[in-house]
Amino acid sequence: MKHINQLINSLKQTKIININLFKFTIMKQSILKLFLLLLVIVASASLDAQRFFPSVDTYIEQTNPNTVENTTNSGKLVVRKYINQERITFLEFNIGDFDEQVSKAELCLYFYAVSNSGTETVDVYEVTSGSVTNAMTWNTMNGNYTLSAEPVDSLNIPSTPYGWCRFDIKNLVNTIAATSGSDKKVKVALKARTSTLLLNFYSVEQTAFPHYRPFLVMTPAAGLNLVEKSRTTAAQDGYVYNAAVDTKYDEQRLWINYYKSGESKQYRYANLRFNVPATTLTASNRVTIKTKVYAAQSGDNIVYVVDLLGIDNLDDLVNVNNLTWNTMPTTGNYTYLRSRFFSLDDKTNETDIEWDVTDYIIAQQTAGKTYANFSLQIPELGGYVGHNIAFYARNYLSADPASTYIPQLIVYGPDTSTNINHANQGKSKLMCDGINMSITNMDHISGQIYNLQGAQVKAFNAVSSVDISSLAKGIYMVKLEDNSVFKFIR
Repeated sequence: MKHINQLINSLKQTKIININLFKFTIMKQSILKLFLLLLVIVASASLDAQRFFPSVDTYIEQTNPNTVENTTNSGKLVVRKYINQERITFLEFNIGDFDEQVSKAELCLYFYAVSNSGTETVDVYEVTSGSVTNAMTWNTMNGNYTLSAEPVDSLNIPSTPYGWCRFDIKNLVNTIAATSGSDKKVKVALKARTSTLLLNFYSVEQTAFPHYRPFLVMTPAAGLNLVEKSRTTAAQDGYVYNAAVDTKYDEQRLWINYYKSGESKQYRYANLRFNVPATTLTASNRVTIKTKVYAAQSGDNIVYVVDLLGIDNLDDLVNVNNLTWNTMPTTGNYTYLRSRFFSLDDKTNETDIEWDVTDYIIAQQTAGKTYANFSLQIPELGGYVGHNIAFYARNYLSADPASTYIPQLIVYGPDTSTNINHANQGKSKLMCDGINMSITNMDHISGQIYNLQGAQVKAFNAVSSVDISSLAKGIYMVKLEDNSVFKFIR
């Protein structure tokens, strides 16, 4: 236990791994297993966060100037500062039509191997000119790209322990998102500052540990508050078991596990089907799946890890309740969505887990799908031996729609009610003549204007009144910097 506490303390004191603090009671668990579980924590994103995987990730090496490292060494990204042996990593993220300002944007890479010992400073620069491709080499890039004069962010990375490195690139993302005519691509280069270490990070091409792929996670700046708009229970659910390949399991529970003994492996996967919402969803919506765990392996008070995957290309005529191990879709028909970590309540032995599936549900809706299908699985993390975890199924309480125990699909949308900050209640009033908008008792105002779909249509800063003459006729919400919200009609 002393060594475990030392490990947790070292994680708390280094900038490269950011974790919430938990009190762990370890029973029959090695330090390695605990550490693997801790590392997955940083892969979880909040409901408001959006994650982007790189469209390009590679590195160039001075000692092999004509080598395409993305092909030769596709599982890794390397940085090093050494005389005539420099290695520089490049990544590109296509954030598409994302034009919101963000409150947080972190470039996340998993550091897994190192030469020598000590601490290396790694700088992230913006690539301000030059093409970034997976086919790049040292010679093709030499003199053909420009980096920002100063680093966007820097981290001091010690040789131990391995783990996630998180670079703050919020200002860069906000600049790109706000630039008119921008191609909306975030292009960065990672360079070592000294000659202390050679650092290896996992690349997006490596397949052994998909949880450790590099990604960019961005949390939009606060807009309108989101409130629940609709909630539906699972249309179908069940689980499959690789030790009973032709048996279907349609019960009051959804059971998942991963167990390894020597070369023998045991799996149970839980499958869920939801009706795709009839109401057209937009980027202002959030859609989540809410599940409830009611039991796990007896006697273990630990952190559990579960993956949520989308099941692609599952015919609507296939009843999820009737799936067996042999009739489950093959590996290529899954889309990894996210991982969640959790521990059980000491008193109730239960916990709620909510998964953000916004992008996946919108994609299914856009494709005209009737159903969206999902699978819950315990990942194989190195030598980690999983546990038995049971979720409530739709058959629990005869699928009572009012039950919060059974799997739910929840749609959130902007709160368009008039929600004036109590501090200003009765003191301030919105004035609008169809041309200009102002707030009484406020000399200067800053904030944003949103339409009823939750999209920002105008921003203003330190002005006495706002010109709204260019807005289309309709109802709008104004959110001020003190979180006061007003409604007006144009």
